[in-house]
Amino acid sequence: MHVDRFATVEIRVHKEQPFAAELSTLLADWGLTNSSQERLWVISYDAIEQVRTVIEVAVGGYHEVLVPLPPLLTAVLMAGTDRFQIAHNHPSGDNSPTMFDIELVSAVMAAANTAGLYFEDSLIVGPGHETFSFLENGLIVPAADLAARAEGGHARAPFTR
Repeated sequence: MHVDRFATVEIRVHKEQPFAAELSTLLADWGLTNSSQERLWVISYDAIEQVRTVIEVAVGGYHEVLVPLPPLLTAVLMAGTDRFQIAHNHPSGDNSPTMFDIELVSAVMAAANTAGLYFEDSLIVGPGHETFSFLENGLIVPAADLAARAEGGHARAPFTR
């Protein structure tokens, strides 16, 4: 009796990644900026900052989105990389972080640290191309910057790796 030990794997591309000079353009092209519901996407990328995957992990209502951490981290791990950002929208147009957003970033940072992943930024987008970046506003300190600050004796930011 002959047993074939090879399997055929079929890969289907559901959505091709368009070329975008900036991540905010990619998020707008894929509809995050004009959604009437809050949505959270995980953007996984490699060491040279090429986007590997963009996966929607949560859909909420008009004012909030509940984000389960296991699917969020699974999206990163399934991309075969260890670096990621999250992006979610505020349909109201006010891209300022809420207390819930700040608590979410803290929880994601803690989970990423536990899993050995690099959580690089959290973006809040709204109608149009306006984006609030936790990194650019000093609310997240990347691992390399944290080491430099420790050597220089500077104070740590609220959310650190």
